[in-house]
Amino acid sequence: MRNLYEVLGIAPDASLDQIRAAYRVKVKTVHPDIGGSNESFTEVTTAYEILTDEVRRRRYDDTGRIDNQDKAIASGAKQVVESLINQVIDQDEVRSVDVIAALCRDIATRVGLKNGVIETLERRRLSYADLKGRFRAKDQGETFLDDLMHKKIEALGEAIEAEKLALAQLVAALSLLQGYEFMWDGRATIADVDLNAVGRPGDPLVDTDDLLDTSKRNGEKKVG
Repeated sequence: MRNLYEVLGIAPDASLDQIRAAYRVKVKTVHPDIGGSNESFTEVTTAYEILTDEVRRRRYDDTGRIDNQDKAIASGAKQVVESLINQVIDQDEVRSVDVIAALCRDIATRVGLKNGVIETLERRRLSYADLKGRFRAKDQGETFLDDLMHKKIEALGEAIEAEKLALAQLVAALSLLQGYEFMWDGRATIADVDLNAVGRPGDPLVDTDDLLDTSKRNGEKKVG
């Protein structure tokens, strides 16, 4: 893949606002719905996702490597499904209930909880960033509090990245399960958790601000 900054047509020291502006311009020319190619759209979207994430951008700047998020998401989704099946396999009623529906409800609930954790971490990171800008050392050589706040912000950024990956894996697991039906009491049922409502975390084209409320509603919805 080309250099991510070249993909968006920006300088390596571009600000977050400049990255977003460049993305909005580029995506209008490469989106498949308006005649662009899937390859170009994926390239532009990947560049945007990495360069607007503080932790991933720094890792890219330091190493020049691009995280294979898709592979990590797919692998994690399979692990989520395997873990859930392991939990229900020995239950007596496993053949008399809609297992697919039950697993989807479980995942939908976890999606809501995970999104709540991310929101909490992001608020905490913003608080540390605000505090960092308010400390003024009387001695110009003193950097303890500045260094401390920087470490806190960096650690929270890494935690948020990990939680977002876990969230994406849960949504992918939900999508994976919806490709199956479960035969119970002589009937086949298909889970109807709305994937469009859940959204795809991390996708700049999907608004996930209301993911928590939507996921809670999906978790309470009778499925199957």
